[in-house]
Amino acid sequence: MKPSHVNRDTTETLGAKLERDRLTRRARRVTAVIAALRRQAGGPGAETHARNRHIQRAITEFEAEVAAINARLSAIAAGAAPTQSRRDPLCDWTTT
Repeated sequence: MKPSHVNRDTTETLGAKLERDRLTRRARRVTAVIAALRRQAGGPGAETHARNRHIQRAITEFEAEVAAINARLSAIAAGAAPTQSRRDPLCDWTTT
């Protein structure tokens, strides 16, 4: 294909495409984990309050992660510049 026929409307960089793909895969995996935790919370032994409380806390944390991923995907779609930090804030979590 000649350079004159290249679609010049595509302004997304390779880095943005890779980040979008990585975040999309991560969101799918985390959403699957949330579904599994919800099934577990309602399954046999769900009457144990302490167990259910920990599962609900994990679900809440994963939902916050999905919200952060979706916000970043929206920013990428809007053409926002990548963050200045080389560290991924979505991976900066600690267990409590």
